[in-house]
Amino acid sequence: MPGHFEELLRWSGASFDLPELIAAYDTLLTSRLADICAEADDECIHKALALLPSGEREAYLRQPHIATLLLHPGSNTEAARRIANDLFHRLTDPAAAPHGYDLRINPRGGETLTELVPSRFSDFPDDRFGLAATCALSPAEFHRGRAALDGALCAAAAFSTDLATLIEVVSVTIALRKEPGVPTRFHSSTFRQYPGLVRLTNPHLDGVDTAILTEAIVHESIHSLLHIHEALESPFVSTAEGWDVAVTSPWSGSSILLHSYLHACFVWYGIYWLWHGLTDTGVLPEARRQTRLRFCLDGFARAPVSKRLLNLRAHVRPGLFETLVDMETRMCCIR
Repeated sequence: MPGHFEELLRWSGASFDLPELIAAYDTLLTSRLADICAEADDECIHKALALLPSGEREAYLRQPHIATLLLHPGSNTEAARRIANDLFHRLTDPAAAPHGYDLRINPRGGETLTELVPSRFSDFPDDRFGLAATCALSPAEFHRGRAALDGALCAAAAFSTDLATLIEVVSVTIALRKEPGVPTRFHSSTFRQYPGLVRLTNPHLDGVDTAILTEAIVHESIHSLLHIHEALESPFVSTAEGWDVAVTSPWSGSSILLHSYLHACFVWYGIYWLWHGLTDTGVLPEARRQTRLRFCLDGFARAPVSKRLLNLRAHVRPGLFETLVDMETRMCCIR
């Protein structure tokens, strides 16, 4: 399957069956829900799910705050309790938003590319480790960030229907936040334990233009796709020791964990082909486009796989190393 991602990430209409992948993901989540309900001896959840509007059951299970309970339940009884509680509030007071609002791509299309959904995230995994301390945007900041995101989604859709579909399907919840401790820097994040959750931090800043947000939402959507794939198959890191291994990224120069590094190889491959094909100077002036292309290529020229991962191959899922070497080779042939 990872080899098929290489085709998809060139955004050229390759025969990659994204609906098949998502259908398999829905089947996995439904199966995990059945296991949880059976162990908790609770049929109320199934009855409550039946009350959701037609077609929304699978979408509900894909929501990151629910998917994490299904995929990483800890206690099945506790997971069942939390899902039942969430369904109760959704059915009895669907407009309640004690943590404000997040966004999702409007599945019905129309004039509004995104729609508001009550947020289920008062904090994020990295808030707990001091890596970030995010909080809600003001209404005016949220409006600016949402408008900027809509511009990025328009640019992605105009470039590639494959890309637009990927973003809609795998970026289930998009959270806009600000980081008071670092108020002038934009960045984006996904979280392995919350498949489908994308956080855009400081998207309201004046310097965050369509190009920056387009790259960010594509970047994080690729991560989300890989998280879903790993939930279906197996993690890219195949040994317990491998999760603690750090590698220096040839793109950022930072020391990052091996799992993030493996993801990065796919991400920067996809970002290169994004800017290779998206040549609209209204989105990204040509000089900046060439700079981004060169940034992606320079990382691959440093042999991120064939040299940097060679001694770590035992920690990498079988078959993945070869796929990444093929991608590296393709990129190194580009002049």
